[in-house]
Amino acid sequence: MSLFELTIIFIFSKTHPAYYAEVLGRMGWPDGSVLMVGNDMERDIRPAQMLGLATYHVDDESASKSGPEAGARGKLSDLRLWLESTDLSALTPSFKTKDSILAVLAATPAAMNGLTRRLNAADWSHEPTPDDWALTEVICHLRDTEREINQMQIKLFAEQSEPFIPRPDTSVWASQRNYLHENGISALQEFNDARRETLALLKKITIEDLGKKARHAIFGPTNFLEVVGFIAEHDRLHIQQAWSTLKKL
Repeated sequence: MSLFELTIIFIFSKTHPAYYAEVLGRMGWPDGSVLMVGNDMERDIRPAQMLGLATYHVDDESASKSGPEAGARGKLSDLRLWLESTDLSALTPSFKTKDSILAVLAATPAAMNGLTRRLNAADWSHEPTPDDWALTEVICHLRDTEREINQMQIKLFAEQSEPFIPRPDTSVWASQRNYLHENGISALQEFNDARRETLALLKKITIEDLGKKARHAIFGPTNFLEVVGFIAEHDRLHIQQAWSTLKKL
């Protein structure tokens, strides 16, 4: 099995920022600089910017920087020189806006489905080391966290003005709940269903709601947008974990 073979079929199209989140997820959500290069403002540049990516718009003008929001633009032949003259740390993505966070949340099931769609039973239960989780354990963890933690947090914000956000220790669930002996494919479908429910809850949230304050058991003073951002970051970390396991199969 080749990891490259798992990156053929995509769920989202280029017009949606989740497309670019799905691409990055299928690449294992690499850390560091990311640049989206494209020649179509509506299909390439704007959706990538909505996700929080730096962009380079290919057109007939000489390479130039137009500001963080507009990104850079220039001829394709100028791209290499432009990159060589650019501080690459400035190309580090930022997933802090409502659009970017929702795109990551929408893309996570798509990325996981793509990464695991050709696995056999042995692959699902493979633990690279005794300290590593098998892919079945990763998916079960995501499913139960979605049902019991993420949705609970969203409902607390809907029900209370300044809620306290508890955070149980979910790291012990894998052994306590015997995840390794569950069916990974079924668990993934259950995670997909739970994530759809979460996204439906979030669609009801207004811009004003996202500024609602709270106190998090781990992170202290926070707000709704930041808490939802924690969910997206949790997704990214476990996709990275799954990618690391896949490379060791």
